[in-house]
Amino acid sequence: MYGIEPPANADDENAQGDEHQDIEASIEAELSSMKSGGKADMNQTFKPVSSGVECLFFMKTMDPVQPGSLAKRMCEDARDCRDQRQRKCKYINRLTPVVNMDKATDNGIVKVARAVLSPWFELKDEEKGDADKTKAPTSAVPSPPYTVRAMHWHLTVCEKQWSLGN
Repeated sequence: MYGIEPPANADDENAQGDEHQDIEASIEAELSSMKSGGKADMNQTFKPVSSGVECLFFMKTMDPVQPGSLAKRMCEDARDCRDQRQRKCKYINRLTPVVNMDKATDNGIVKVARAVLSPWFELKDEEKGDADKTKAPTSAVPSPPYTVRAMHWHLTVCEKQWSLGN
């Protein structure tokens, strides 16, 4: 979909490099790779993020992968694959692409809301000055006289605050 090359597998390189290597040397090589492998590669396109919950899985993506188009493509592939033996997974209950995130502070929520919602919502010219004066996110909740022109009303806005660990 994005033309990303899969990373080279170190096990394949070791197997091809020296097939007659003795067992002790191969164990030493594996242990040294495990010790040095503690540092994460910063250029990984897909990186799993541990949440500490068994049935919940997060995957962080880097450019050129767009989370929304990736989730849509995954759903289309699952829909189009009629043969159950060809499917790559058995159960997926929900795919929620996260486009932007920040710390769960007042400024973080406002920053994410401006970045994510600006393509879909516009403030009228007379309301732009009032929006900049807003200090708390709760005061920015639309009230009856507040008008927003929703260009794509079928999209869902989900704000969720949670933390990993206690």
